[in-house]
Amino acid sequence: MSGGVDSSVAAALLKERGFDAVGVHIKMWSDPSIPCNFKEDRYDALGTAEKIDIPFQTWDLTEEYRTAVVEYMIREYTAGRTPNPDVMC
Repeated sequence: MSGGVDSSVAAALLKERGFDAVGVHIKMWSDPSIPCNFKEDRYDALGTAEKIDIPFQTWDLTEEYRTAVVEYMIREYTAGRTPNPDVMC
């Protein structure tokens, strides 16, 4: 769950339809020099999960994201190509 409307509504609809929904918030970036709303977004997602009464987890995938996406982007740009990082997520 991102903390935004789409993931919150999706979780609520899954719960409403009888699925065992679990809210998962993923941390993908960890650079203090770059502003990131991880804590605020996590807080919003947690609040939604509590409101619709589903379990909530936070997964720290910063290392996996750096390896699979950021390093890929750097390699592609270095090779003179325009990467599509969403494909690597």
